[in-house]
Amino acid sequence: MCGFVGYIDGGETQLMEPVLHAMADRIRHRGPDDADYYMDGEISLGFRRLSIIDLEGGRQPILNEDKSKVLMFNGEIYNYQSLREDLLKAGHVFTTKTDSEVLLHGFEEYGTDLLNKLRGMFAFIIWDKNTKTLFGARDYFGIKPFYYAKMQGTLMFGSEIKSFVEHPHFKRELNERALEGYLSFQYSPGYETFFKNVYKLPPAHYFFYKDGKMDIQRYWIPEFNAEEDKPLEYWVDEIEKTFDDSVNAHKIADVEVGSFLSSGVDSSYVACSADVDKTFTVGFDNGEKYNEISYAKELSELIPVKNYSKTITPEEFWGNFGKIQYHMDEPLADPSAVGVLPEPFKTAAIAKSEGKLSAPVSLTDVWDELAGDTGSRLLTGVTVVRRAFAEEHPEAVAEFLNCHAASVKAVNAAPADWAQAVVDAGIVDNAKIAEKAIPGCMLVCQTGKDMKAALSGYLQVLADADASAVGGKLPADDFYYME
Repeated sequence: MCGFVGYIDGGETQLMEPVLHAMADRIRHRGPDDADYYMDGEISLGFRRLSIIDLEGGRQPILNEDKSKVLMFNGEIYNYQSLREDLLKAGHVFTTKTDSEVLLHGFEEYGTDLLNKLRGMFAFIIWDKNTKTLFGARDYFGIKPFYYAKMQGTLMFGSEIKSFVEHPHFKRELNERALEGYLSFQYSPGYETFFKNVYKLPPAHYFFYKDGKMDIQRYWIPEFNAEEDKPLEYWVDEIEKTFDDSVNAHKIADVEVGSFLSSGVDSSYVACSADVDKTFTVGFDNGEKYNEISYAKELSELIPVKNYSKTITPEEFWGNFGKIQYHMDEPLADPSAVGVLPEPFKTAAIAKSEGKLSAPVSLTDVWDELAGDTGSRLLTGVTVVRRAFAEEHPEAVAEFLNCHAASVKAVNAAPADWAQAVVDAGIVDNAKIAEKAIPGCMLVCQTGKDMKAALSGYLQVLADADASAVGGKLPADDFYYME
């Protein structure tokens, strides 16, 4: 994990090094290995690095051959080696062995078409000194964060909102509109944040910023094309091949690779397939239901690989919410965040500096961590239904879920027609909003709402979240989870 921050059109602040350094220091936890800066009077850029590939030579910001373009990048490009070969053949000169530099020369060679050639998770910017144009992009599913805000004429951008606080033009103000979405879905959906006038760059989007104007465009839309003529055995083999290929791609690193292990199906499969160096587990001191350490250790012994674990006490859990919230920037009603955020249980950065295991998810020189997550969502999703509602209206729930599954094909076959039908039914009043709703995410049916109201809320949130997974952790005793 690395992090970047920058600003442009900042007037007298553009050459204030203390401002830029303070902004970068706010995200030191994202990159404890190194810090570097770029200032040319037009733009100010700061980077914090966690070294994974080309440990000695991969400092950022990175400049191209004639120093006319500058790159800052957070993420990993898993197919960078093949892209690098193509760019070398095209005559580009590389100064590092990192995946980062592929973005810089790739943008020179392909422009925005580069984005659809990438395999990975990324958020990056490229500054063109000659044209005074800033380009930025975020990966297909928004895995890597990218925030921006324009205040008093200054465009601020970076990996975390907290870095903006150090800029004198930033104004901290609550965005009350974000509260409604959070109370419904237990996280902040959509592109607005809890800070007024601070936004998320949407997943699968890029922007150009020039002369004070930002133009945001979408570069990728998910598609679902069913191949119903293939037998089950074919898909079992294909999933296994795809999974193993993905895990191997994620292991490209010049450091040890570890894996989070909860003992669940997803993380267990990753740990077994990846042949990692170490596994890490966190449990809660609240009975066996919330502590899977014993199962994780048992699996680790079978692999075999060394497992490191940490049990979080109630005092630690409740006593560190302030620190946890600081690192998250925005509220998230998911208690599992206590175990995986940098503070207070100190992940790789702090554990390495101390030379000992001090966290559930880290150890000394293990910097690259794999995790099993979203597997069930990729395989059509986890549907969440309020237990009381399901028991009162079992036929309606069953019928609606069948329609929900069938709509995956229908939407992709004729999205505009489907969207208009939704409008005609009075579910939403805007066809463009309806067309954005990509089935396959979570469906949330709340107590006391009929199916039309539930669908309306579902579509609206999908429109706000733009194909992101919707929902959150809900009380297990009150809900059914249906694959």
